[in-house]
Amino acid sequence: MATRALSAFWYIWDVMDRLNLGVIAAGVAFYAALALFPTLAAVIMLWSWFADPHAIEVVLGLVAEIVPEEVYDTIGNQAVGLINAGGSRGIGWATVLTLGFAFWSAYNGVSALIRGLNAAYDIGHRASLWRRTLADVGVTLAVGGFAIVAIAAVVVAPVVIAVVPLGPAATVAAEVVRWIVAVAGVMVTLGMIYRFGPNRRGHRPRWITPGAIVATVVWILASVAFSVYLGNFGRYNEIYGSLGAAVALLVWLYLSAFVVLLGGCLNAAIEAGGAERLEAQLREQEDRAAAPPPRPAP
Repeated sequence: MATRALSAFWYIWDVMDRLNLGVIAAGVAFYAALALFPTLAAVIMLWSWFADPHAIEVVLGLVAEIVPEEVYDTIGNQAVGLINAGGSRGIGWATVLTLGFAFWSAYNGVSALIRGLNAAYDIGHRASLWRRTLADVGVTLAVGGFAIVAIAAVVVAPVVIAVVPLGPAATVAAEVVRWIVAVAGVMVTLGMIYRFGPNRRGHRPRWITPGAIVATVVWILASVAFSVYLGNFGRYNEIYGSLGAAVALLVWLYLSAFVVLLGGCLNAAIEAGGAERLEAQLREQEDRAAAPPPRPAP
């Protein structure tokens, strides 16, 4: 068991060093930063067509407990401003442009992420350009749609729990359910990316993979650790001035992208180990079949 874990670690380290996944994560973080605020505006806009946009403040409260304070201030202030503006009830050129730019930025971020996963699986450009483009668009739409569903679940779950006659335990139950839904949403989103992102035909990993589980846990721990660092040691505002919050946001997005790629490398390492063991078993069976039969005893 320890040998397999050590082999997986060195495999992941070799992939990260050989393919410069840190540089890929930086590209993903850049496009994520471009997509963040247009996507935020698009989500609030779409939500306001069907429900009260102030319900999204429940999700913001959950985000505030995970991400660093500087990062939340950058995101939260913009989100609260959009919520207080009431979203958008009509469809005009501003709405179309906002949705279009949000999708374009998100598509580029997902495309860079998929290239990193292809590098982790050592796939390269096996599919044609139009197939890769369609796959990237499909994953972008699927992740975006599931994100909206996850937001709705986080908002609705506490309301449903509050209706159930649980007495004093209702508040605790609502908080627990809210966290479970949020963590499950992150894990399933990662599973969706790992399952449909890499340009592979035939074999698809399960929805919940070891990489998705590890990436979810590491992302939460890394976000909390980065928050503690900024609160006690980081002085981004003193170094970068008014750009301190933006730099903190970029660093957090970089860490998030790196963790997602790390989970993909873990899945690739596990599959590579399984493939090597299967190949060794097949070679052993072939050797046994090719070996001459034993001579009968005299």
